[in-house]
Amino acid sequence: MGIISNALACKKHVVIPRTLPHSDMEFVKYNSAWLSLTHFGVLEPVNGQVFEPHTIDLMIVPALAVNQRGYRIGFGGGYYDRYLKKYTGHTVSLVYNFQHAEFDSDTFDVPIQHLITL
Repeated sequence: MGIISNALACKKHVVIPRTLPHSDMEFVKYNSAWLSLTHFGVLEPVNGQVFEPHTIDLMIVPALAVNQRGYRIGFGGGYYDRYLKKYTGHTVSLVYNFQHAEFDSDTFDVPIQHLITL
């Protein structure tokens, strides 16, 4: 929430993901009044303006682990990898040192461009 608050204070447009059937997702303009808890245990927007992938400049991509080549282990649904295949903007994952690991990537994995270790 700190990143969202700071981005809004800087007059940035903030979009957050909403999951869809068939392990797809879309990004919707952030509005705290439109958030609802999902079966994944996260807040997602239930309404709002959908942004197409080519209109998003930067995406912060969640990761449980990352390797030196920028590949990540997510939460197992493949949502981000599917979305990143059609996304052309910049990607970054914020991770701690202990989240760096060596593992093999799959053919459907999409690497993250930048890793920031906290």
